[in-house]
Amino acid sequence: IESVLNQTMGNFELFIMDDNSNQMTQKAIQPYLSDDRVKFYRSNVKDEDRHKTIRYAVLINQALSMAKGDYISYLTDDNLYNHERLNIMSSYLDQHSDINVVYSAQILITLDSDLQPKRSRIRRTCGVLSTASGLVDHCSVMHRRSILKAIRKKYSDFWNVDPKFWGYGDGVFWDRINEKDMFYPIDKVLDYNIRTPFSYQVKLGEGIPGFIPDCTLLKGTDPFIYYIENRKRRPIKDVSTFKFMKFNRKNIVEIPDPELFKFPLGEIIDKDKLMANIPNNLLIGSYDSYPIYLMQGGFKRKIPDEKTFEDYGYQLESVVFLAQHFIDSIQNGPELSSKITRGMLLPNRVIFKSSGVYYVSNDNCLHPIGNNNIHEKLCLPIHKAIDVSTDVLNYYPIGEKIMWQI
Repeated sequence: IESVLNQTMGNFELFIMDDNSNQMTQKAIQPYLSDDRVKFYRSNVKDEDRHKTIRYAVLINQALSMAKGDYISYLTDDNLYNHERLNIMSSYLDQHSDINVVYSAQILITLDSDLQPKRSRIRRTCGVLSTASGLVDHCSVMHRRSILKAIRKKYSDFWNVDPKFWGYGDGVFWDRINEKDMFYPIDKVLDYNIRTPFSYQVKLGEGIPGFIPDCTLLKGTDPFIYYIENRKRRPIKDVSTFKFMKFNRKNIVEIPDPELFKFPLGEIIDKDKLMANIPNNLLIGSYDSYPIYLMQGGFKRKIPDEKTFEDYGYQLESVVFLAQHFIDSIQNGPELSSKITRGMLLPNRVIFKSSGVYYVSNDNCLHPIGNNNIHEKLCLPIHKAIDVSTDVLNYYPIGEKIMWQI
């Protein structure tokens, strides 16, 4: 925001499009709203609806509909403008009435987890472009507002809001512009793209699995860690609950919010209210006696011996020890067996291997695990895989193969 307000050219309107963000963000924006050049709009989107459209494209379209200036420029929250950017680009367009779109060079700066510079490089211009998609960041562009009318007439909107284009919405918009106009270079660095380990672009670059099994720990940008259960995301109340449940921070999978919010919000996990909401796949035992049980579907499944416990790759440090009367109050389910037979209910998130292919169990289905280290992203312990025959595979439905979505 400051990089815009401090431009050498002051004749502009700045649309700050806020997508119903948290109070910390609201507080950061508030001091700038007294500037007459700033137009602030906040959406009322619900978290569970964020994945249905490209939210940044929705907000851009709203701003474009309200804009009154002759020239349009874009800026995301992880970019900064050179203080002369608006003046240099608008002057170029003023002097070249036959050109509708310009773009500049850009410096990409990568910060480490302490927000200290790690490396940088220049994204240079590539001459006059008839295909700008994939080559030009949308924070490096300025175009005439007049080109928008024809785009909306043909496509009914400006930017495409289809969520399948989430990772490259600007490229899809550039294709629309390139149907009539070329992108002309200004060979100067006029903006700075700053990426941290927490940036959305970085998370996209890490990839997003197309299917996330139950009993996975997920983290977005809000303070909660979520436990996926029955295709819902259950928030873990606090740090003490996380520790009490013997969850492991190394198993947290960080994903962009739109992917997280595809899972409807479930009941909170609270160590002080376990009787009502004990999670699936929890290993529980008594302070006083053996055996250990696996929670599944609201029932406790007895693990009959040490061999069965080890065959499934379970570890004692993952067992949550509870009072015996509490354990006794939980209804018994089918005993767990290391010998898999037809009709046996599989525990969730167990890794199996057959004919060189890894599978993860989920809701009594076996999901093939794709290659390219997708198991690492999902923290799936394939080194603990249970070898099974093809006959065992035939006992269960084969679910969706877990592949990279983006």
